[in-house]
Amino acid sequence: MIPLAGFMPDADSTTAGALTDCTNLLPTLRGMAGAPTPMDAGVPALPAECRGGAVLTRLDKLSRVFAGTRTALYELSGAAFVNQSRSGGYTGSQENRWRFEQFGNASLACNETEQIQVSTGSGTAFADIPQSPRARIIVTASGFVLGFGLNATYVGGDRPDAWACSGLYDHLTWTPSDSNQAAFGYLLNTPGDIRAAKRLGNDVVAYKENSLYLGRFVGKPIIWQWDLLSSNVGAVSAEAVIDVGTAHLFIGRDNFWLFDGARPVPIKSAPKEWFFAHCDATYRYRIRSHFDQAKNLCWWFYPTPGSGGALTNALVYNLTMDRWGKVTLPIETVLQYQGAETNYDSWPADASLTFDTLPDVPFDSPSLDTSSSAMGVVGLDHKIRTLTGPCGAASLTTGDFGDDEQFSTLTRVTPRFTKRPGASNLTHYTRDVDGGDLENRGDSALSGAHYDPLGSGRYHRLRIELQGDFELVGFTPALTPDGYE
Repeated sequence: MIPLAGFMPDADSTTAGALTDCTNLLPTLRGMAGAPTPMDAGVPALPAECRGGAVLTRLDKLSRVFAGTRTALYELSGAAFVNQSRSGGYTGSQENRWRFEQFGNASLACNETEQIQVSTGSGTAFADIPQSPRARIIVTASGFVLGFGLNATYVGGDRPDAWACSGLYDHLTWTPSDSNQAAFGYLLNTPGDIRAAKRLGNDVVAYKENSLYLGRFVGKPIIWQWDLLSSNVGAVSAEAVIDVGTAHLFIGRDNFWLFDGARPVPIKSAPKEWFFAHCDATYRYRIRSHFDQAKNLCWWFYPTPGSGGALTNALVYNLTMDRWGKVTLPIETVLQYQGAETNYDSWPADASLTFDTLPDVPFDSPSLDTSSSAMGVVGLDHKIRTLTGPCGAASLTTGDFGDDEQFSTLTRVTPRFTKRPGASNLTHYTRDVDGGDLENRGDSALSGAHYDPLGSGRYHRLRIELQGDFELVGFTPALTPDGYE
């Protein structure tokens, strides 16, 4: 059997198990599986393009689901979005994005054009933090709220290279003084604006396009110390950086990188040549990412050439297996969606529930929490969908297998499924010289445990189309030697 090694378009085509192309295929612990389809979450559409979303959890474990458009902030209440914007709403800009953080019981949001917003209770509207700057990015770490890419009088106006922190354990205080440890400064050792910032343990990593800094709380008088760790590796956008808990994975200007707090190292298996040829460079800053912790999958949604900046496709990386996949899925925003929690008042009417018939467990028991969490996306119709549906159509194209000198006839291909698809079809290609054109030798449907192609050549390549949920580990080709030319 030839085990599948994942999407490897940059590798030599004769690399065993390499896939030269795929559609809607995710890397798993065993092989490759069909990507789930988006399922309607039952929430009405937002009135305009979603410019960011998040699920934030308070200290009492209450989760709040937020989404932002250019001019408003919304909170999910039951099965509907409620406008929780400050009085008068927001102006926004052509490209502004909402970014969210939780600080204790305070839910925070920023969008670069407004002061940092705060909402301190479920169902309460946002309001300006009067002392705060306009920030492109916010991060919480070591008891502080930090803002990056700032516009404020006390930092000198519009300073995309500036950072600031609130007072210690005080998200409302931003004016620096000797007593509150609020501070600000600039990252000036390298050129450019701050593109991204993420917490890493108790520290914070700030990324420019071609450099990265490690920030650490050191107390007075410095407060936050920023050390330049790389002057030629950075991130293309805020959402191009994925926090996996112990490290950051991110897309730079020419590669995929991993940073664990010591130094950035390239992800050697990444299909970087293919990606930078198929990602629209003009709109690369719009890349969005998500870490599906349950499956250990890193998703990067990116714009393709001709999409006008729309996010149409995703590269997916299995952190455990160092294996890649690819999905076609147009989105506006991606988030870890939290379904509405069920309580006594919202219990289904047909459940015949009364206080007398409640289970004999504490009211805060996890057994009574019927809320669900799943990877979610906001589609181009501004509606939330969860990636929980069955796989629709998927495909994979293998590399070349055969012999450099001897011709052979492929008479059978036996796939190794751990879950069989509803239907599948194989197209067989051959070529007689390395680097030569592929010749289509016909199709064969999955019949029983195998496909039955028939064609002779030095090199063979397969395209397998699949319908429905499946997981494919590898395949075994049956080759009959034909002789030499």
